[in-house]
Amino acid sequence: MSPTILSDSAFRWTVTVLTLAASLWALYDIVLIAKLRGQGEPGKRDPLLSDKRFGYTIGILLGLFAISGLLRYHDVF
Repeated sequence: MSPTILSDSAFRWTVTVLTLAASLWALYDIVLIAKLRGQGEPGKRDPLLSDKRFGYTIGILLGLFAISGLLRYHDVF
């Protein structure tokens, strides 16, 4: 057996910090989706705005999924 590079606790918190930093991108997506509100002409669907809205929504969902995974990883629920 070779000695471990990181202890179990250090690995756990390294994974936590990296995942949390990546999932904070969801906050940026929330800001961007809020800026899209009210753009475009009423009565017309702009495909570019719809694609942006879809992408930001997926980013928010992935961020929430990552945060819920972290909570499960730390036995919060």
